[in-house]
Amino acid sequence: MKLGVLVAILFLTTVHICAQGNEIVRVTSVAVSGSGTVFGGRPEEGFALKDVLVSSCDATFARCSDAARTDANGIYTLPTELANRRRLYLKFTSPGFDLVEVSIEIRRGAPKLQVHLPLGT
Repeated sequence: MKLGVLVAILFLTTVHICAQGNEIVRVTSVAVSGSGTVFGGRPEEGFALKDVLVSSCDATFARCSDAARTDANGIYTLPTELANRRRLYLKFTSPGFDLVEVSIEIRRGAPKLQVHLPLGT
């Protein structure tokens, strides 16, 4: 299992997580709110992904449970009990796309997360 390279770009309102053609991408210490958007493909040509499974995991990503799914616009919102935690470990999975695992610190008023899932390798 390969771990991928991360490109994270902080804008005023959004944190972008972009994988670059690897099987698994792990990202750590990104401050975001309890909701975000998932896109497929490359960031410059990405498209909103519906029905992406967002799972809440332990710190090693070994044990996970379903937390949310993206809607038709690629938007997910975590349940209140998860969004109120200070740190989350989220796994984003969708058939045909590479897996992305994100360790995030939740901060009120922080930018939303945008995750780009690359096409499966």
